[in-house]
Amino acid sequence: MTTYRITNVRTGLDLGTYSADSPEAALDAMARDAGYADHAQACRVAPAEGELEVREVAPDTTTLTIRQMLARVSGGLVTNDRGNGSGGPGYIHEDETDSDVLATEVSLVSESDDLEAWQLAREAADAVDSGDIELVAVTARHAPSDHQMIYAG
Repeated sequence: MTTYRITNVRTGLDLGTYSADSPEAALDAMARDAGYADHAQACRVAPAEGELEVREVAPDTTTLTIRQMLARVSGGLVTNDRGNGSGGPGYIHEDETDSDVLATEVSLVSESDDLEAWQLAREAADAVDSGDIELVAVTARHAPSDHQMIYAG
């Protein structure tokens, strides 16, 4: 099952997050929460043509530390950065990494929410031959360059 966030694009109102097998099933779940049999019935009562956006969201949107992220993947993490034009692919293991880095908070992102982060993670994984990426997380952006670190495993 996938998690979807439904938003009214005209008003910006977040209408909720639903676990469903498809975007259409998520719309049906939202309609049932509002007392309708399904999305089609809700649209007959209150038409919303083109107003609703259904986006896939990461199943776990919690903030975690690099240490916690390392515990979720086998092996180490690949790293990359964006926003300042320096740096590049790297690889970290818990036993080789500074404790301040391990305490860094990151936010998990889905591929649909941050395609660029996933692309940079795959570039890093390819550079160090680490295999498939299952999980991607990002740090907060840092001014003035808008620099951001990406971690993946």
